[in-house]
Amino acid sequence: MDLMLSQDSAALLNPSEGGVCFLDSLVFQGKAELATSLASRYLGAGWEARVDESEVRVKGWIEASEESPFVLYRGTLFGFRIDPQECSLEMVRFKTLLCGHACLKGQRGYLELEIVKLGKDPQIGFATPNLKRIKGKATKGVGDLEGSWGVDGVRGRRWHPSAPQALSAYPFKWKKGDFLCLASDLVDMRMLVAVNGDFSDPQTLIFEFGEEVDALFPAISASNSTFKYNLGASGFKFNPPGAEFQPFAALRCCPNFKP
Repeated sequence: MDLMLSQDSAALLNPSEGGVCFLDSLVFQGKAELATSLASRYLGAGWEARVDESEVRVKGWIEASEESPFVLYRGTLFGFRIDPQECSLEMVRFKTLLCGHACLKGQRGYLELEIVKLGKDPQIGFATPNLKRIKGKATKGVGDLEGSWGVDGVRGRRWHPSAPQALSAYPFKWKKGDFLCLASDLVDMRMLVAVNGDFSDPQTLIFEFGEEVDALFPAISASNSTFKYNLGASGFKFNPPGAEFQPFAALRCCPNFKP
């Protein structure tokens, strides 16, 4: 890094995807001392103002993202966009976004995701509060880690660390325009995912949970993908698998999951 910065001190300030620079990323990760040290060493006169500007930008992004039920949970600031007005989630680089509405033990929750653009590595499902949060590069997503369960209609996989290989295959192929209908059932302890509302196929039962699972949050990992989310505030396109399933918009919003 020293060589790169000595050749081009502006590298700290050159924006990447989404208008984010390296200095912004350090501030977002809580590495204020490192940001200050690098800025003072490489940016010359006025470096204090540059750090202040990054802090203001990061604060603005955090405040704007609080309008959305989804937050960046694992990954860097580079290469993603959350638009709460359009209910849109765009991920250029691989990220994990998590919804702060929780389905608790004894509840059933339902939401829909419309596929606007589909990359090669979607992992979509649910996570518990135990899923480790990373404000930096994170190559593992939903279902790669304990405390999360995912499904993937591109590679044809169910994702969970302890899922036997024989049970990991997933037969449905996703495409642009499909609606993914996700249901978390913490009464019968199961996760269901249907394409375009058809829960009649037994293969829509993706996972069964142990009794230790007491809360689930919708979670999305992907790159080069865009989804529109519907938590049910304005009605769904398709019916949930049963009348007892509540829209995630009506379920508890957990204040701990903030940017």
